[in-house]
Amino acid sequence: KNTFNFGAFFFCPIWFFFRRLYKQGIIFLALTLSITMLMAAPYESYMTLLDSIMASGVENITDAQYNELMAATAPIMLYGFINLILKLIAGFTGDKMYHKYCENSLTEIENLKRTADNTTLLHFYLKRSSTAFLATLLAMAAYYFLPNILMSLFMTV
Repeated sequence: KNTFNFGAFFFCPIWFFFRRLYKQGIIFLALTLSITMLMAAPYESYMTLLDSIMASGVENITDAQYNELMAATAPIMLYGFINLILKLIAGFTGDKMYHKYCENSLTEIENLKRTADNTTLLHFYLKRSSTAFLATLLAMAAYYFLPNILMSLFMTV
């Protein structure tokens, strides 16, 4: 059944780490950070242009400044569109990925039942069925702070 996961949509890529879908989380995080880094320079030039227009007064904007501002807006809109596409992919595929993870976990538990004692089995079950709080915090830190840190490093070089 096709479903849409609003958690994966709104909190992509952090939701994947929360659900212990580390590979998928790393992929979405890397894509998001890459796009953010690629958009840093166009965003900076857009903000500089906007500041200069605001300083001279919006009512005094020339046709050339307006055209330049509209041209600078295109990459920002492209970033938003690509980000929306990534979030839609996460929303539409998140439940399927998590369902597969749960099925794999249950298969591993069934296989462990044959060889492991109850304590090991319970430990494995609790580890696989709980959320990954620390991984979620690390993903949040990477998602919110890493772009700023990387941009500050690249801008000074």
